[in-house]
Amino acid sequence: MASPSGRDPAPVDVVLIAPPGGTAFNPAHHARIIRESGAYPPLGLASLAGTLEAEDISVTILDLAAGPVGPEGLAASLKRLQPKVVGVGGMTLALGSIGKLLSTARRALPDATLVLGGPCMEDYPREVLMRFPDLDLAVAGEGEVTFREVVRRRLAGANLVGIEGTVFRMEAEACLAPPRAPVTDLDRLPRPAYHLIEFARYSPVISRGRGFATMYTTRGCPYNCRYCHRQSWLTRVRHHSAERVVGDMQHLVRDLGVREVKFYDETFTLGRRRVLDICRLIRKRGLSVPWEIRTRPELLDRELVQALARSGCYRLCLGVEGGSQERLDRMGRNTRLADIRNAFRWAREAGISTLAFFMIGYPGDARRDYEDVLSLAKQTGPTWIVVAVTSAYANTEIYRDLLASGRLPGDPWRDFTLGRIERIDKDDLTFDGLDYARRELDGMLSRLYWRFYLRPTQVYRLLREVRSPGQIGQLGRMALAFGEALVRPRQ
Repeated sequence: MASPSGRDPAPVDVVLIAPPGGTAFNPAHHARIIRESGAYPPLGLASLAGTLEAEDISVTILDLAAGPVGPEGLAASLKRLQPKVVGVGGMTLALGSIGKLLSTARRALPDATLVLGGPCMEDYPREVLMRFPDLDLAVAGEGEVTFREVVRRRLAGANLVGIEGTVFRMEAEACLAPPRAPVTDLDRLPRPAYHLIEFARYSPVISRGRGFATMYTTRGCPYNCRYCHRQSWLTRVRHHSAERVVGDMQHLVRDLGVREVKFYDETFTLGRRRVLDICRLIRKRGLSVPWEIRTRPELLDRELVQALARSGCYRLCLGVEGGSQERLDRMGRNTRLADIRNAFRWAREAGISTLAFFMIGYPGDARRDYEDVLSLAKQTGPTWIVVAVTSAYANTEIYRDLLASGRLPGDPWRDFTLGRIERIDKDDLTFDGLDYARRELDGMLSRLYWRFYLRPTQVYRLLREVRSPGQIGQLGRMALAFGEALVRPRQ
């Protein structure tokens, strides 16, 4: 049987698996919205694979999020590949899918070492290991160096106990090894094994079609937004050099046929000089590919936006979040409304499309804050908006405040991590407004989308960006899911 990627598998030392996408939140139509928005290449696993290949360790990637593969199909692929190590990476919300995947892998490969890593290990690492008896070891923190050492030792038949950056078992207990220091010079990491990804399989709804790749050029964040998950070891910002960034882009475009690049740095324009150098090198090397970035409005200026446009950047994804200065200050955003308006104006002048991220339902909000979000979205005129209902995620200030308030009977994120509950009721993690109930937020969200997108000027903007009938179909299915949220409030 072919692997999930369609390739005929050959035996390898390591198999890396991206689990199916999943959500621990109700209701089901929110999962539909996520599903219809499209899958993204497993960049984190590709980075691990590149580190292994640099040491002549054979590895392949099975991306179960990009297409349905049942337990029988996965087991058959693993039996044919016969890896010594199976690595799984995923989000906390996918722990249910991860557990089923680990059970399948253990039945197919009784003697393999099963390792879990990724964002699911950031908050309750011991609890994750204790939840899954099939799991041998887990990696907490940045994975490239730690996982490489795990694989080296496993292939050499050495002991895996106590490796820096891991969570291991000892006498039926989950133990944390000393943390591993983050990589300071990102250019020392090998290039991700992009060749293991079939980019033609991926086409999110707001891309320009199939054949796009994702890249990260920075790690870390210096900001302190109260709603954002943040580990202490991620406060220091580290960058890939401009030469490395553009070299990787060239490889993707010229060697692998990639037709679009999405930079997934949260704040790509941290380090203005480096960004200008990236733009200069793209033009100097004649690299013609559309690309998009994510950043904060206050980290842009007119010269920088024009340089981005000249070098092929066609979309800015901007974290706006609030619609008034009072709300932005309450969130700890350190952003001025003037910065937001300037960023969108400069993008229009440069001919760059924009996507704006907003939040509704933040602690202390009233309906006027909701209307402020919609008003600012209309005033600034992004092509796309993505609006989230504020949820209290583990290890955030607003979650700690929620726990301290006594509103919750326990710690739902820890309970979910341990498997004590199968799903998290989103009502537990959202907030009543000053003049609305949190159970109203689903309908408020859908109405906001309808009120923004169903305007003639906005429909025109969207149609100018749609490049294929497939995109129109995806947009239609997402609209139906939002309509369902509007007429079917959370049960």
